[in-house]
Amino acid sequence: MAVLCMEKCIALGAKKIILYGWCGAINPNLRIGDVVLPTMASSGEGTSRYYPLAVPAAPSGALRSHLAGIYAEHGVNVHSGSVWSTDAIYREDQRLLQELQERDGVIAVDMEYSALCSVACFRKIEFAAVLVVSDELWGASWRPGFSKERFLEQKECALSILLGHCESSMIEL
Repeated sequence: MAVLCMEKCIALGAKKIILYGWCGAINPNLRIGDVVLPTMASSGEGTSRYYPLAVPAAPSGALRSHLAGIYAEHGVNVHSGSVWSTDAIYREDQRLLQELQERDGVIAVDMEYSALCSVACFRKIEFAAVLVVSDELWGASWRPGFSKERFLEQKECALSILLGHCESSMIEL
């Protein structure tokens, strides 16, 4: 559904798209409520292969840097790294997550980012993402944080900063 929405936005003339969403931390340096601005996409989902690229899918460096500056101005510490996307929810295993960290520098997992990144690169539009850590997968067991106060506050804060900037800037969504 996310790719369908993005394709429609592009068909209607969108040149810059920012994804706001949640992710699971697979790196112990990430905690519930932390903000991630992904630097690369690692695909474990089924859509990206239909958007063949000569290079790996990555966000727009300029748009990502712009977002990092906005969050820094608001005192929000952001994390950078690759995000792995899978459409097999709850099927991550520790061996695979460790391999993704070591091989691809993956720090988090979600379900849409790599597909959207592939579409954006294929369609040659600017794209970046703001993801808030909703759960931790890096320990011996899964730690959901969807109802934790820090997650609830940080997801609202991250979204408020993003919307405030989009409303007051020249970014065309």
